[in-house]
Amino acid sequence: IGGVVWTEREKWRQIRDVKEAAGIQSNQFATYDYFEKYARDRLAFIDTRIREGEQGDDNDMVARKDRYLAGEPLHLCFSGRLDPMKSPLDIAEIARGLERRGVPFHYSVFGDGPLKAPLEDKVREYGLADAFTFHGFVDLHETLLPMMRKTIDMFVGNHRQGDTSTSYPEMMAAGVPVVSYPNPAVQALKHHFGVTTHASAIEPDVLAETVAGLHHNRARLWEFAERDHAWGRHQTIGAAHQRRIDHVLEHRDRYHRAMGWA
Repeated sequence: IGGVVWTEREKWRQIRDVKEAAGIQSNQFATYDYFEKYARDRLAFIDTRIREGEQGDDNDMVARKDRYLAGEPLHLCFSGRLDPMKSPLDIAEIARGLERRGVPFHYSVFGDGPLKAPLEDKVREYGLADAFTFHGFVDLHETLLPMMRKTIDMFVGNHRQGDTSTSYPEMMAAGVPVVSYPNPAVQALKHHFGVTTHASAIEPDVLAETVAGLHHNRARLWEFAERDHAWGRHQTIGAAHQRRIDHVLEHRDRYHRAMGWA
């Protein structure tokens, strides 16, 4: 009971603080949407580690289109911590669903954590070890982004939880379409920007069916990649910082005018 009381008290303290503030800034949209009724002004920024020049370029996208339309096996990926919050064991179930549907694929898993060994065991149990490469943690700028731009066809978002993730905008910046569970973070990106593609339910087999559908409709897959990249290429760390600075300066200038200082 004490924990519930503390949580409720904290919630109303935060609401009070938001009401008193000139504005709030939030990483993506969970906080942004929650405080809509209380905040005088809101800015949602897209947290990312992408530097200018690291996005997928026109040559990358032409090669991607050629690869899609040639019908090559899909190179899928997951990137993140292999712990319960990210539901990584669902990866094996998604792969099993693809194998059952006759979809040719290779799955690259980037990251590490306590569920890495159980995931590897499950993959072997399903006879899919040859379809997987476990890369461990790799450097984003030196290894992950170049692979995303050149070889990865789709980011499969098996995150059941709805917290914000830098993976979504970073993948789209590289030109990789995001196909995911309909968690709140993905649904918010879809609602506000029209990007990402999500399955109809948070179930591995339903997500496998969505991926399989795009395997069989490569023109549609290319359309999604082009759409996601057109938005994602603008989501750099510099652009996010500038938007946040501009937002603060706008409020500073507004205050100065109100005080007769400008």
